[in-house]
Amino acid sequence: MSKIKKKSESNNYEEKNNINDIRINTSLQESLKKLIELMNQTRNEEDSKDEIKTGFGKLSLKRGELNIIASKSDYLTTAFELSMIYQISIKEKNKIGLFIPGNYNNVVITERLISMISRISGSKIRSGFLNKEELKKFEHAAHDLYKAPIHILNDSNISFERLENNITEYVKEHNIRIAFIEGFDFIEDLVDSKETDYRQNLFLLLYNLKQLAEKLQITIIVGMEFPKNENKEINSFPSIHDFKKYMIIPELADRIFFIHINGYVIGEINQKATLMVTERNGISAPCYDLKFINNIDLFLNDED
Repeated sequence: MSKIKKKSESNNYEEKNNINDIRINTSLQESLKKLIELMNQTRNEEDSKDEIKTGFGKLSLKRGELNIIASKSDYLTTAFELSMIYQISIKEKNKIGLFIPGNYNNVVITERLISMISRISGSKIRSGFLNKEELKKFEHAAHDLYKAPIHILNDSNISFERLENNITEYVKEHNIRIAFIEGFDFIEDLVDSKETDYRQNLFLLLYNLKQLAEKLQITIIVGMEFPKNENKEINSFPSIHDFKKYMIIPELADRIFFIHINGYVIGEINQKATLMVTERNGISAPCYDLKFINNIDLFLNDED
């Protein structure tokens, strides 16, 4: 009888200890789980900020928006687009994707970004004749660019469906917050459009981009050049009316960033420029005074 009792007591003791072991393990697991949840929450809160500063005045980018960069020069449109990438991703480390449907060489993009960072002109970089100080600046710029969370996909004349899939994939894999589209006019759906169908196809593409921005909760930015207008001076300030027969663009875009050089001065490296933001409802935000450093194709705040 005593043996049975002792055995029973022993079993109770073991069971008690096993229960305690389970409780200890469960407590550690729960603590670890809570710690991981807290880390994820902190990271998600950082990633889920509704706005990202552009570095141009108080201008910020918002989730779910479709924004258009427009000027009377395709060259200036690209320069401002890359200047935004410089501010947002290289300086502030925000994750962005640059999607290039047009025939734009990645090496050229890389050269222009390194030129912006190093403050060395692209022509001098291409020449290869850099002094010791410039070479050091180039190496630092290359390092900064290598570390920047910029993801580039160059796919000439892709279909819009494939572009959508690429943007969605980059959001999932790289957690990009902003998608820049350089060479929008080269998307297969527009290139193959008949003249009578172009406006309708343009509407569908922009409408679907807006829907994609809302679905993925990112900002999509498209660079565009105005339709050619022989009767208007290239130096006049751009406006919504310059879209002419493509007025669907300002109707679909949440905001348009008009970029303009205020009278090009020959021989001046720093050119005065203006950024004007217009919202879909037609309300214009305050203009931002910028400067354009033309030997490195960089837009900055006028006081920088």
